[in-house]
Amino acid sequence: GLEDIEAWALCNDFEDRGVFHTSDAVINGVQHMAVSSVTACCLNTMASDTVREKSSWTGDTGLTCEQMLYNFGAEQFFAKWMQDLRDSQRPGGSMPCALFHPRGGGTTASLDRTGAIRCMGALYMATGDIRVLAEN
Repeated sequence: GLEDIEAWALCNDFEDRGVFHTSDAVINGVQHMAVSSVTACCLNTMASDTVREKSSWTGDTGLTCEQMLYNFGAEQFFAKWMQDLRDSQRPGGSMPCALFHPRGGGTTASLDRTGAIRCMGALYMATGDIRVLAEN
């Protein structure tokens, strides 16, 4: 019966940086959605959504990295993501639009569309470590 079914929710074990709460219910709702999406979409890499897409669309990751670094200890996660992005770079220098995509990353994107610049900047601002800029 149903009592014999066990369900697990898996995600990266990010350390919480703290709690953010205001007197504005809308802002609190946005914060709750941001934190919930991270726990729903992160397992080894950043998935686009919890149901259909398990590819890491690079532009989406670039747009969320700053909030993730504010909310979680995700520096190692993004250092690995940047390594995955470097490993996926095409021989001519172009970058894929998605990491771990079944068709090899789909189309290619310009560097600013990959999220790489946003992630490098956010990682540098979060850590002050110049190596992230040098490595990428």
